[in-house]
Amino acid sequence: MLNQLAACPVCGSLAHSPAISHRTGLTTDLRTSSFPLEKIQCEVCGLVRSANTDFLESFYQESYRKAESDVITSVLNGDQTVAFSSLIEEWINTIAGPHLGPMRSVLEIGCGDGRLLNRLKGKRKVGLEPSRYLFELASKNCPNCHLENTGIESYDSKETFDVVLAVNVFEHLPDPKLFLIKTANLLNTEGVALLIYPTQEQFNYDVCFVDHLFHMRLGHLKYLAEEAGLTVLKQEIGYKSYQVANAVLLKKNTGQSQATGRKPDYLDNENPHLMIDIFRSFDEVISKFKGHKRIVAFGYGELSKVFNAYTQNFDCIEYFIDDFTTSTDGRVMGFDKAQESGILQNALLVFLVNPYYRQHLGKRLQAASGLSHIYYPIEKELITL
Repeated sequence: MLNQLAACPVCGSLAHSPAISHRTGLTTDLRTSSFPLEKIQCEVCGLVRSANTDFLESFYQESYRKAESDVITSVLNGDQTVAFSSLIEEWINTIAGPHLGPMRSVLEIGCGDGRLLNRLKGKRKVGLEPSRYLFELASKNCPNCHLENTGIESYDSKETFDVVLAVNVFEHLPDPKLFLIKTANLLNTEGVALLIYPTQEQFNYDVCFVDHLFHMRLGHLKYLAEEAGLTVLKQEIGYKSYQVANAVLLKKNTGQSQATGRKPDYLDNENPHLMIDIFRSFDEVISKFKGHKRIVAFGYGELSKVFNAYTQNFDCIEYFIDDFTTSTDGRVMGFDKAQESGILQNALLVFLVNPYYRQHLGKRLQAASGLSHIYYPIEKELITL
C-alpha cells in the first residue's frame, strides 16, 4: 500500500502524491491484469513510479508473453513493416558505433526471445532473461549464444563486456540503482552500455502499463548513472518510426567520480495527467456519437488495447481497421476491405495508433470515401469531413 512504499530510488524522499490509478491494469504483453494500476509521483524530484511491485517475480516467471509473434515485434517504417529487432540493431550501430572498437563481446540484459541478440555481432554473446517462456524462445532463436534464465539482480559473473545492452528493460526493474551499479561492473575499460527505454521527455502512454515500474526523465537517469560510476556519452529520442524511446549511451567512469552529491532537481512528468484527461475526453466524444453514427477504429494494436483497458465507451466501437495485426475477430479488417465493405460510409473513424504515425497516415484516412468525422483522441482533435 501507499504508506508502505520504499523511498524514492532517485532522491530518497518518502513524500509522494497519486499520479494515475485504475482498479485493473494492462501489462505490456497487452493483457488485462488483476493487478491495479497505481502510479505515484515523488514530490521532491518528480519521478513517477509504481506503488506496488509485489507481483513482479511470479508475473515474469509464469505469465509474461511479450514478443510472442513477429507481428508484435514489427513496426511501421514508411510503407513497410520491419522487424523491431532489425530497427533496434540499426539504431544501436548508429548511436554506439562511433564509440566502439571491435565488438568482441556483448551482454544483453532481458534478451527476450533472442532475435536482437542473434542479429548482433560479437564472438561472445550472452543473454539474460528471467521469463522462462521467453528464455525457451531465445534458446531456439539464438543457438550460438550463452543464455541464462535469470535477471540482472541474480547474475553473478566476473566477466566483463565490450557492450552491455538493455532494450525496453530498465523500466521493468524494481531496483534501477542496483542495475546501473551492476552494469558498470560488467563493462570493460573501453566498453559502453546502451539503455533504450520509454522516453518521458515528450508524450508517452507507457504510464498505463502496470509492469513499467519507473518513468524516468533523462535527468533522473543521469543522476543515478553518475552515482553508479557511469557517464552519459550520448542521448537520442527516437529513431526513424520508433519515436517513443530514449537511447542513452553510457561509459564507465575510470577517473574521478562524476557524482556531485547534489540531489536532482524536480523534473515534472505530465504523462499520467495527460492520459487521465485523454481517457475522459474519449468517453465524452464517443458518448455523443454512439447510437447516431457507426464508430470504427483505425488500429487494433497496442494503443487500442490501452483504450480498451481504461475507457468506459470503448465497446461502442463496431469495427477495427488494421493492415498489420492478424486477428480471428471478424470485426478486424484491412483498410482496402473496410472501404469495399461500406463500413466507413457516414462513420466516425477513431485514430488508435501511435500518434507519431499521424503524419504518414492522416491524408490517406481523410481521402477515404464516405467518412463523416475523424477523431484523434491523443490530440483531442475531432475533424468534420
